[in-house]
Amino acid sequence: MAALADRTIYASDAGDIGFHGTCVDALCDATGDGGAACQIGGLVFPPEKTLVAAIGPMPMMNATRKQAARLGIPRQVSLEERMACGIGVCLVWSCKTRSDEPRQPGHHARCCVDGPVFRAEDVVWD
Repeated sequence: MAALADRTIYASDAGDIGFHGTCVDALCDATGDGGAACQIGGLVFPPEKTLVAAIGPMPMMNATRKQAARLGIPRQVSLEERMACGIGVCLVWSCKTRSDEPRQPGHHARCCVDGPVFRAEDVVWD
């Protein structure tokens, strides 16, 4: 990940690397209001050049998404679960997503075919 970015923030519960706490804690401590820049762990990040990528339990990704939205940072989530067939035939692992189409208020995306990475704002969390 660090090779793809000029700055990366890590979070660990033990505090042995990066921010001492969870990724949600790091974003909760961040300052900013979706404007010109936000500050996370003493580093300044312009939202238009920043991305929060989350993978983990659904409640953690949901909390991460909310905090990143508060800061105006684009966010992506990786919805990786056990997949029965891995090619989308079984429809076992799907997620409800938002649609811009007025007659189609939402649909279920197949995580193994349409994902597993989605823009967090496209996933229906509630």
